[in-house]
Amino acid sequence: MRITRRIGYHPVVALMLGLLLGHPASAALKSSETVKGHAPTVSGVTIIGTSGNPLEGDSLHSPGSQLFTDVDGDSEFNSLKRWYHSGDTTPVASGTSYRLTARDAGQTLQFGYTPATNPAITDPAIGVEVRSTASAVVQGLPVAASSTFTASKASVIANNSDTTVLTLTLKDSGNRPVTGIAVRLSLEASVVSGFSGGAPVLPRPLETAQGSGIYKATVTLGKSGSVGIINVTPKLSAGPLSVTPGSQQIAFVSPLSVTQVSPVVNAYSFGSGSGFPTTGFATAKFRVSLSDNNPTAYQWAVDGSNNGTGYTSVDTTGVVTLNTARSGPQVIQVKDKISGTVLASYTFTLTGWFTNNGNTTMTWMAANTYCSTRGELPLGSQLTTAVMAPTGGGGARVVGNLFGEWGHMGTQGAGFIGSNYWTSEVYARGTHYRVYLNVGAAGVADDILDGSIVFVTCRQGL
Repeated sequence: MRITRRIGYHPVVALMLGLLLGHPASAALKSSETVKGHAPTVSGVTIIGTSGNPLEGDSLHSPGSQLFTDVDGDSEFNSLKRWYHSGDTTPVASGTSYRLTARDAGQTLQFGYTPATNPAITDPAIGVEVRSTASAVVQGLPVAASSTFTASKASVIANNSDTTVLTLTLKDSGNRPVTGIAVRLSLEASVVSGFSGGAPVLPRPLETAQGSGIYKATVTLGKSGSVGIINVTPKLSAGPLSVTPGSQQIAFVSPLSVTQVSPVVNAYSFGSGSGFPTTGFATAKFRVSLSDNNPTAYQWAVDGSNNGTGYTSVDTTGVVTLNTARSGPQVIQVKDKISGTVLASYTFTLTGWFTNNGNTTMTWMAANTYCSTRGELPLGSQLTTAVMAPTGGGGARVVGNLFGEWGHMGTQGAGFIGSNYWTSEVYARGTHYRVYLNVGAAGVADDILDGSIVFVTCRQGL
């Protein structure tokens, strides 16, 4: 503070003093002197940061006059408020706020505050500049030329476990990672098709490691209405984010399932819960159908063995071949080709295995002997649904017997003939029923006794 004090004397006194002291009277009439005060000060100079690391286009701020103090009570007047690149003496801007530009990328910023009072009435009028601590390193905005957006999978099963990982790799024009901005990133979904419940809310990408500039979000869906196709667009502070490509299209499909099973020859649709087949014979083939009708997209296996086992095999189209008898449940598995995850399965259990003697016919007694080392002659109900009667009707296509499951056995190419086969069921004394395995009808031998020559199939219980 500068204070000017004026001291005056009565004219008579001034004349006497002048004569005594040898000074002009006018000099004694008035005098002035300057008294110095205190320089103004500031404290607590800080920068109000942004959410996450500062980016080009952000604005930095610092509090203003509330930081100013002057012990002499003088008012602030034209204090200097300036922004610097840390360590520089030349300011880049003035004012209490500063909008970051591309030239600031890779730099840290400081706010400098030089307090001042009116130099016309105070002395000293200018205090010492106080600078804030440095900001975090300023980053350039991500640029599409070096920033990418990828999806680990474009098709996801909506089963609450299958996932796709969305990855943002963000770099600025100087090829520097853009880091520490997870709080400002988001993923916006827009519906292309499906999604009756509306677009899903997607998780925020998180940086994989500090300073990496790589952000990942794992997406999995499974609630009702979450089947369809969405476009996923990354956002920066709810606005555009420059990446290549600008969005990813993700399909969320219903969980894979087995829809039906059917013999390859004499096709007949059995449901996925039917248990077909319960009867088997060498080279018997059936097809497992999937909900997406795309069997070659998957790895097929039997009881955990890719492409099948010695007793049962499966090809890339989902066709299963029975090779040898096998007791107990068998599981046909549909796996993801990459991860090996089982996506769908079908279980069946054979209860009977059938062999035959080709086109060789036998009497009932010979047939019974022949089958005694191969199991036994089958019951009529193990061959067909037809009622055992001299002229029974045809059999139905149902699970649980040979004809019902496989149809016209003469077309199966496994040594069977589309004709009569002995059963172990007695019609009358000395006579047994036979079954026509072309239509599944029951009947008896042409003559009274079992001396008729008929084809033979044997059944081994499993």
